[in-house]
Amino acid sequence: MNRLEDAILNTIKQRQDIIIKSHLAYHKKETLEIFKKILKEKILSNNEIEYLSQFINDSYILLQIAKLLKKRHVQEKEQKIMENAYYIYEYAKEIIKGRRPEAEPFIMQDLYYACNYAKDIIKDRWLEAEPIIMQYPEYAYEYAKEIIQGRYPKAEPYIMKNAEYAYSYAQDIIQGRWPEAEPIIMQNSFYAYNYASHVIKGRWPQAEPTIMKDLSYAYHYALNIIQGRWPEAEPFILKDIFWTYSYIENIICHRWPEAEPIIMQDPKYAYLYALNVIQGRWPEVEPFIMQDAYYAYCYAEDVIKGRWPEAEPFIKKSITAWDFYQHFLRMNKK
Repeated sequence: MNRLEDAILNTIKQRQDIIIKSHLAYHKKETLEIFKKILKEKILSNNEIEYLSQFINDSYILLQIAKLLKKRHVQEKEQKIMENAYYIYEYAKEIIKGRRPEAEPFIMQDLYYACNYAKDIIKDRWLEAEPIIMQYPEYAYEYAKEIIQGRYPKAEPYIMKNAEYAYSYAQDIIQGRWPEAEPIIMQNSFYAYNYASHVIKGRWPQAEPTIMKDLSYAYHYALNIIQGRWPEAEPFILKDIFWTYSYIENIICHRWPEAEPIIMQDPKYAYLYALNVIQGRWPEVEPFIMQDAYYAYCYAEDVIKGRWPEAEPFIKKSITAWDFYQHFLRMNKK
């Protein structure tokens, strides 16, 4: 502790009211921070904590004092705690261990704590708060899932306006298709893909025009849902070399001539295509591969499986690649 902290601690222990009030009057922010630290370190007796509480109007510190003493404050102090939804919720949960009706108009203004108040304290539906909760898809979904534990018809027109919570509501609560919400869900490629995968558990033709435009989900839709080629999406997939190669390796599983002009533009994917798809040399692309020292070395070791004299001037440009190449050649002679 520093000198100021020691001085304040002593004023509390010696119950020097005037000095405590002076600190709060002239150094309020710093003094309150010291009070928080003293309470956190639990170096005061319960009587000293109770004595300190009479000087405090800070809602956070009052909440911490109530938790330490495990008892309610006087009404005047409780009013201070009502200024913050989190403090109201914590005070009701940890100290009152039940509802605090006079504070409920304040807590229902914060939807996160309103839902938690219903779940942890009321332990049932909170009808007075529902007209507010139902208007926000996130909290309406959480309320249906955690408190109602079933469909929440009055909130459904609001939930279905948001693709994320419409999908979650269908999966977790309806546990099946939700036709009324599908026009919204299908507008988002991520949730459309997941809805097809986890709710429909099969193809969803109406959403495919959206899904195919997102290369990641187009690829995964073909891989996991169609489980084969998806010709309509291929013009989109061909726009990106990573997804093109992934589509070839894991879905087509053989050469795809239309994609080769794209694959040959990158030494890494040209090497991988030769290794895993052609499973042999790809002469047309070797002039491109050899210009990258590392992938020229890889091509020599994994595809040619021996020396590649034409590429050696390029491999020499990288000390690391040249060392790997020479080590490979030495090991290959044994």
